[in-house]
Amino acid sequence: MGGLRPAADRVRPGTPVLTQLRDRYVRSVREMPGDWTGRYLATRGLAARTPALRDQHTDATDRLRARITEALEEAFGADGRQDVRLRLAADRTLSAVRYLSCPRVLRPSGRR
Repeated sequence: MGGLRPAADRVRPGTPVLTQLRDRYVRSVREMPGDWTGRYLATRGLAARTPALRDQHTDATDRLRARITEALEEAFGADGRQDVRLRLAADRTLSAVRYLSCPRVLRPSGRR
C-alpha cells in the first residue's frame, strides 16, 4: 500500500462512516488487478506457515488498523480513543478485505 491519501477532502458530510468506507472499498476492489486475490491468499498462506512472516503480518495489520483509525479521526474530526466507532470501523474494514478474499468454500453461504 502506497499510503493512505488525505481523507478530509473526500468526506461526504451527513453520510455514515460505514457507508463511506463501503463505497471506497468497492471502488478500490474494482481498481485491483485481476490476480490480486490469488496473490493475497498465497501471501497469507506463506505467512501462516512461517512464524517470522506471521509476526510481521500481525504487526503490519496492527499498523494499518491504526493508520485507518487516524485517517478516520482526521476526516471526521473525532478522537478514536473517545469514539470507539472509529476503531470498530477500522476493524470492519480489515475484516471486509479478509472476508472477500476467502475462497467461496470457506464462506457459509457460498456467496461473494
